[in-house]
Amino acid sequence: MKTLIFTFTDDMDIFRNFLGAEKYLEPWIVEQGFEAFDSEGRILTASVALRPRKFLWVIPTTVETVVISQTDNFEPEKFKSKLIPYLKMLEPTTNGDLLSKQNLEELIELAVKLKGYSD
Repeated sequence: MKTLIFTFTDDMDIFRNFLGAEKYLEPWIVEQGFEAFDSEGRILTASVALRPRKFLWVIPTTVETVVISQTDNFEPEKFKSKLIPYLKMLEPTTNGDLLSKQNLEELIELAVKLKGYSD
């Protein structure tokens, strides 16, 4: 399975890769705080960086962008504990006990099926 990126704010978003998440996320979301994991359960961090950009293709300026980084911290159980409530919200008829018995890969497949990608 390829690495997907999951972010949790007041909603759950699923991205196909880091670039998709970085393009979608706004700096204010990072500043407010959120949690992010990759599909292996690795905790991700995010920061806001200034990047050079040209306004109207000629005037140099800078813009705030989001940069997501991997850590060495794997917490698949914490990821599952964030994922399961969203799955129950997306599919209210789903049995929570059944979800807690599924492995992370199965939960991710269900999340993609029910929610789709945000990018």
